[in-house]
Amino acid sequence: MPYDVSATYDAFGNMQTQQWQHVAGDTPPSGFTFALSYGTSPSAVTNRVQADANFKYDLNGASTRAPSPTGGQTSMLWDPQGRLSTFYNGTPEQQNPPTERYAYDAGGFRVVRWPESGDGRPLISIRAATGRTTTEYVADPNDRASHTESRECVCGGLTDRRTSSCGESTTLTANATMFQNSTFGFAIAGGDSSATYSVDIRTTQGYENHLAGIAPDANGVFWIAESALASGQRNWVSVRKESATGEAYSNVVVANYNASLTNYAANQVRSISVSRSGTDIIIRWKLLQENGKKLRVYFHQSGSGEAVLLTPDGLVSGTTQYLLSDQALASPCGYFDVKQTSSTGTNETGASPSVTLQPSGPMGCLEVGSAMRS
Repeated sequence: MPYDVSATYDAFGNMQTQQWQHVAGDTPPSGFTFALSYGTSPSAVTNRVQADANFKYDLNGASTRAPSPTGGQTSMLWDPQGRLSTFYNGTPEQQNPPTERYAYDAGGFRVVRWPESGDGRPLISIRAATGRTTTEYVADPNDRASHTESRECVCGGLTDRRTSSCGESTTLTANATMFQNSTFGFAIAGGDSSATYSVDIRTTQGYENHLAGIAPDANGVFWIAESALASGQRNWVSVRKESATGEAYSNVVVANYNASLTNYAANQVRSISVSRSGTDIIIRWKLLQENGKKLRVYFHQSGSGEAVLLTPDGLVSGTTQYLLSDQALASPCGYFDVKQTSSTGTNETGASPSVTLQPSGPMGCLEVGSAMRS
């Protein structure tokens, strides 16, 4: 039979009481029911548990010692940003080993928990842009036979449930030409020119396509017919080497195109892609026909809806890519597109097809700021 837990809080969010209710006559677990009192202001000095010497705090007001529900003490260590980094059942002064350690993304959300006193297998959390946990999985460092983990990643509404090996994978980008003769061009770095590759394509609208026997040239370049991708949708494209052992998938390149674009359209950007190479984000596009117009690259933030103009002065006619250098490995919580203007920067057109970028693991949101440059 489940039990009910209720709690009360003060104006600053401190839990003052916790109550436990189950079958009549049952007693709650040790330490489960409690009542605490706090200071009357939210300062680091006064907003603390009062009249209990078992609670101790650092200069920032973070709790460093608290009583354990089973007796004794627990201890907490905090990083310079005020995030819990290590938890002890006991104290480090008594040479008690850490119970758990934690790591965080750029937004301050916890993404890794290491149970030091248990089996040591880290718990990995995948979070949405809001910080909400969408998926958790346990990485097993002792599973050396296949060394695979099942991941369920969510980005821009797309859930990717592929099982991916943890070894080295190839790096995939759109090649410099990107699009010609109704084909999309891709380039594999670190690939095997004598091997063949499988290509996985999927979109947020449920489109999926799988190609086999793709043979890159000596430079790692290969081409896919545009008909293999869904027009007007953000296509997640990744590759892996065909082998009996099950190679790791590459990173994802996201590509989109407008199959119905005509020569009369004000914005002639027909296809666009975005990919990551290390800490660089590469946006490439191809016009249906050159029209002498300048180009503007935008990033649209998913949370606020704000459109951030990455190229305020515009890019000259004939430019086909934009590079965002030195970007942290973070999830892009938004999407990119390209608009055109006259040569003087007026008469801005509507947007091109748009693309969003795959998260580089369980990290935070892409921060569009001064570090971005072409």
